[in-house]
Amino acid sequence: TARKKITLTRLRSMALKQKPITMLTAHDFPSGLRASKSGNDIVLVGDSLAQVALGYDSTTRLTLDEMLHHTRAVRRAVKTDGDASMVLADMPFGTYHTGINDAVSNAVKLVKEGGAEAVKLEGGEEVLEIVRTLTRIGIPIVGHIGLCPQRHTQSSGYRVQGKDAQAAFTLLRTAHQMRLAGAALLVLEAIPHPLASFITSFLTSPLPPSLLRSSPALSMPFPCPDHVEPLPTIGIGAGNGTSGQVLVQDDMLGFWIGHRPRFVRHFMPSYLSQPTDSSSPPHSASSIGDLALSSAKLYVSAVRTRDFPSVQHGEVYDMDSTEWAAFLSLARADEFFGLAAKDLIAANASKTIEGAKH
Repeated sequence: TARKKITLTRLRSMALKQKPITMLTAHDFPSGLRASKSGNDIVLVGDSLAQVALGYDSTTRLTLDEMLHHTRAVRRAVKTDGDASMVLADMPFGTYHTGINDAVSNAVKLVKEGGAEAVKLEGGEEVLEIVRTLTRIGIPIVGHIGLCPQRHTQSSGYRVQGKDAQAAFTLLRTAHQMRLAGAALLVLEAIPHPLASFITSFLTSPLPPSLLRSSPALSMPFPCPDHVEPLPTIGIGAGNGTSGQVLVQDDMLGFWIGHRPRFVRHFMPSYLSQPTDSSSPPHSASSIGDLALSSAKLYVSAVRTRDFPSVQHGEVYDMDSTEWAAFLSLARADEFFGLAAKDLIAANASKTIEGAKH
């Protein structure tokens, strides 16, 4: 049966029902077709294509014209496969940093000329006004916090973020601000899995107007809304307590020969190691294309069943118990979060105490 079109409403529903959302990158027609045919909810034309497809040394080298070229190819692939997956495109470095007008113009190009159905941008408080403006003109925005690859030089390389209490609290605060700004989804990259799970639970819980009115304490650059939608999270190196997962397709297949982050699982070797029954052809009889597609399907299945990412396989980052307890104390003492996340803080504090007993 044909898959139903993925919409923001459906993604929010999946998050509330705790049905994991699957996202996979693509950078051309074949990879876009593979990401769609394997059943991914979202196909991300990520700026990682700068490295895996174009050979640049970092994502910051990618231009808007290059992103448009690759987004068009992926869009054609998804349309060929029935147009069920949502096509999301990264805004390259420099396309939204020089002012709101430039951000609007470039985002509109990705939608009108590239065929993207939503755009993603990295950053925290400094991009909130851009997120709000683009959302208000009808462009769904996906935020990206934690490790932001476009800023790897500023953050001294590709390092885990939010490991200490204050940094973790800043990420929680930023995530809530993204929800207030109207972000449709939020990518959490390379942060401790207990923190990602906490943020996800908070962002997908209802917030009554009385609590929203206390949000101005967060120093928002615009008036707080009277109503907010649930904000699903997509993790990459953030554990399986998020609303969904994303991986770079070349990483997932084992095609990339560069550095392999600990949170990456190679699904093609995993597929090849699976036993086959007598009625199935041996893996060696399959084409590379068939193997890649089957591996992408295995990725989707592993995300749906929460087999990936796995604590047992070392595919997540942990947080020092003292820092975690200090983070909960910071949240409890905060004017807003102390009320808005009261039950969540208490539940996590109980887990911490129980863990200490054992």
